[in-house]
Amino acid sequence: MSFEFNPTPELWARIQSLFDRMVDSEAPLALLEEETDAEVRKAVEHLYGTHLEASKAGFLEEPITLVGKLTAPEQARFQPGQILLDRFVIEKLVGKGGMGEVYLAYDKRLSERVALKTIRGDLSSDTSLRRRFVAEVQNSRRVTHPNVCRIFDLFEEDATLFFSMQYLEGTGLSEWLAGSPPAAAVRRQIALQLAQGLHAAHCNGILHCDFKPSNIVLVGGGTKLAPVITDFGLARALTGRSAPNLHSLEAGTPDYMAPELEEGAAASVRTDVYAFGKVLALLMPGARMVAACTAWQPADRPESLEPVIRSLQGDMTRRLVLAGAVAAPLAAIAGYELWNRPRLALVSRQRLAFNAFLPAEGSKASLVRDLLITAIRQSLLVSLVPDEHLRDVLRKLNLPNTLPVAHSHLVTAAANDGIALVAEGRVVESGGGVNFVLQVYDPGRDKPLLKLAEQASDARQVIPMADRVSLQLRREFGESAAALKAGYAPLDQVTSPDAAAVEYYYRGLRLYDNSEAEAAIEWFEQATRIDPQFALAHLWRGIACGARWEVETAMPSYERAYALRQRVSERERLWIEASYHNITADYVSSLEVCRRLAALYPDDPTFQRNVAFAYAYLGRSRDGIAYNRRSVELDPNNNNISELINNHAQANLNDEALDLFHQARGSGNTSTLLEWGAGLAWMGKGDYDSARQAFERMGQDARRDRWSRVVRCEPWIMQGRFADVASDLESDLAFDAAVQEQNHRQIRLSWLGMLEWLMDAPARTRVHASELVRLSPTPAVLQPLLEGGLLAAQIEDRQLASDALERLREIERRWPSTHTHGTRALLESMVDSQNAAALLNQAVGLWPDPLTLYAQARHLARGGDFPGVLNVCDRLEEQRGLIYKRYFPGLAVLGWIEQARALTHLSRFEEARRVYQRIGAHWLKGPREYNITRAVRGEIEIVNHSLRGAKSD
Repeated sequence: MSFEFNPTPELWARIQSLFDRMVDSEAPLALLEEETDAEVRKAVEHLYGTHLEASKAGFLEEPITLVGKLTAPEQARFQPGQILLDRFVIEKLVGKGGMGEVYLAYDKRLSERVALKTIRGDLSSDTSLRRRFVAEVQNSRRVTHPNVCRIFDLFEEDATLFFSMQYLEGTGLSEWLAGSPPAAAVRRQIALQLAQGLHAAHCNGILHCDFKPSNIVLVGGGTKLAPVITDFGLARALTGRSAPNLHSLEAGTPDYMAPELEEGAAASVRTDVYAFGKVLALLMPGARMVAACTAWQPADRPESLEPVIRSLQGDMTRRLVLAGAVAAPLAAIAGYELWNRPRLALVSRQRLAFNAFLPAEGSKASLVRDLLITAIRQSLLVSLVPDEHLRDVLRKLNLPNTLPVAHSHLVTAAANDGIALVAEGRVVESGGGVNFVLQVYDPGRDKPLLKLAEQASDARQVIPMADRVSLQLRREFGESAAALKAGYAPLDQVTSPDAAAVEYYYRGLRLYDNSEAEAAIEWFEQATRIDPQFALAHLWRGIACGARWEVETAMPSYERAYALRQRVSERERLWIEASYHNITADYVSSLEVCRRLAALYPDDPTFQRNVAFAYAYLGRSRDGIAYNRRSVELDPNNNNISELINNHAQANLNDEALDLFHQARGSGNTSTLLEWGAGLAWMGKGDYDSARQAFERMGQDARRDRWSRVVRCEPWIMQGRFADVASDLESDLAFDAAVQEQNHRQIRLSWLGMLEWLMDAPARTRVHASELVRLSPTPAVLQPLLEGGLLAAQIEDRQLASDALERLREIERRWPSTHTHGTRALLESMVDSQNAAALLNQAVGLWPDPLTLYAQARHLARGGDFPGVLNVCDRLEEQRGLIYKRYFPGLAVLGWIEQARALTHLSRFEEARRVYQRIGAHWLKGPREYNITRAVRGEIEIVNHSLRGAKSD
């Protein structure tokens, strides 16, 4: 029987109050009988009856918890004594819930007990649950706060996903409240800390969606008693999720569920605020914020927990409110000068800008600053503002922008840009050692919030000194001991224990940031000679070599950094892994790691740009554009702006790319790097003269001259000026050999081979293909090797093609990825004609790049599947921007030729004529005729004849 009731907010408050008291009472019916309002009594009777039915049906089964007596499932996924991944020793099953199981385990790497949470064994085959599980971990790891259960990392064992998290030994909130009545001040402090923890999640874009007493554990005791919020099992990111995904909660507890959720509304911060209000009512029944938090209408509740935090804070003295955070008492620590204040407890990630340390000309001042920045970057509570961004803000305010700047200018820029904290330091060298003072300011306050003083007795102690300061800062920011233990690696391990090696490394970084990659390489090499275990120095040598297009030379450095990656902190380890996956052409793995980095450090522009980079290499430029935009917002440097323009052009969004280019020029940006993206956009629009002019302007900067000389050939290739391009490429090859240039030489060899084939010179094609096939088999030359093999197959040199295939197999064996598998399958389809169809299908499934799609179109045409050809040609046309950026540009015209031929075979002559006209406008205006142009002219005659015949009929 249905029950319809539409109470006023005032009436609902009475209904809610009575219902809550009945749920908690040992004599609920007596309370109901005492109610004099028949309407209220009827509504509460209905609600309580529904509550009892749900309880009997098991609907209110507790979710995963780490405290209390729990019933194990019939068959646990893991058994006591079992060792997972040679790291976790299972001790026992301690809990289960509707979705998963929780085990107590010993983590041999962290040397402590942790909790492991997994999907229940009988549900692990459900792919949707697995996806939900992964999403839960990704969301929860974004929250680092003392009052939120810390999630460490995600793992998989025998197809079972699980993650490790902080193991809590304590008491559930309900059990604690049921004991001896806690003092009002203690209950108030617990409520305040819960508000801080839940607000921290909200500031990271995370909803709890099931906040209630059974998901709260109290740890410690006495004055150190603290609540920890657990089980964000229904957490949903506020960003990156469409509204419909938030409309249907898969679980939740009615007693703490906001009314609008029962009606199918979307979860929001206000639904969590409602649940918090219900818990607050248990802790502080008379608190004035209870009614506000549990208001019937969402709009009547606070839009965040900030006002609740302020209310709970009340008149507590010596509390610092910083960007929505509330400070907690700070134990006295030697070396702190705190101006009689407690520590800074950042509830959400805050931006921190470092001024250059004084004295400006001091090498030790620069070294200490670099070390401190490296260490603080590991924190999930702070986002460091890039120097270039800070300089850009100062420039826009017409203030001096050479760091260090005056304190007044620094705080003005910070206040203008919404930067929460600024730091300034002074290093005084004395007797071989240094004295260091660091001050942290809120831009809105005159006095420093925090002042730290440290010293190093000699040069060898500078690195440990910077490490101590960084740890002090991270504690001040509110990171718990458990969070620091999980997310901290000593600076001498992240960098090197040798001060000279570290100083050389940072010199190299500064040169690289100043676009002086060649000079930077020498310093990175000196650093690694002093300390061969210096992982980051190896990595940056590889990156600098890659920036000089010396990718083959870069490979050993990437390999060494990857082998040493476990020495460094999580942030740097993931960065090494992402860089390694890029150089080894494993872009699927690269995207996975880059997205993880971007989620953990959302305000780091480099990680945002690298997500876009991975998407672009996967042919999904449109998916990466949002990350490009974010990187520019965070740091509008030339690399980020250039990649934003490039990715728009690669996604065939040419007008948008040119708009971005003109906007940058209009704002005073004169970098020639931006001309590359503009040239690609003009290529996409078919304005080849403008494209060539843009590419030539790019070469006005000597650092980009060699690359400019390659890309400026693209417009002429599209215009059919094959001989002119071949002449330019041949002359540049001689220069490449003289200066031992690698990447540009490989591109020129490949393009020359294609041009010689188009110009009916197979012998010359063989010469260039042979040079490509002789390249050392590493992922750095995967595409040139493939192109050499494809050229060999095109001129029917089976031995040369087989040699290339063997090299690709060697790469595939050592560096397996979807890219290396797909590349090998593509070339093998050219060598193994009997299995060509299956191999091509495999290649398209693994790596559907333009070369693979063109090969498939030709294969389908030979088999007479012309509708299939048209489908593939449509996909190839979608990748035209990618062709112009990373492949022989004439591949676009070759695709049009296959499309026109397929249309002709299908008697779709009018459509074929339009495509042939497009081809003619590109390749039939050249001064010379070749077999391919003669064939196209003949095909055009056939189409025109067919159209004339159709008209005469």
